[in-house]
Amino acid sequence: MQAYSSRTDRHYPSWDDLLASEANGFAVVVIMRTVSPKTDKTRTFARTTGPIASRQAARTEAARARRRFAAAHDDFPGTELVAVTVEPLWKQLEP
Repeated sequence: MQAYSSRTDRHYPSWDDLLASEANGFAVVVIMRTVSPKTDKTRTFARTTGPIASRQAARTEAARARRRFAAAHDDFPGTELVAVTVEPLWKQLEP
């Protein structure tokens, strides 16, 4: 199946080819939620790590982030891990 890039108006044989041509590596996005003990308000925030050269290395880093959170979960009461994802970093294109 072909992949199409609307940013560059090009067709690629596959999604992996599009990523190899137009992405600048990968990033790990960690999304967390915390509840304030005083006000009971919920705050959602994200942290990113990258750029990471390969998708496999980024997946390894994502697994490491999950393990670190699980190990330190008791140190941060009221904080929960919402999601950990691996996302491509797109090159900045001139307008």
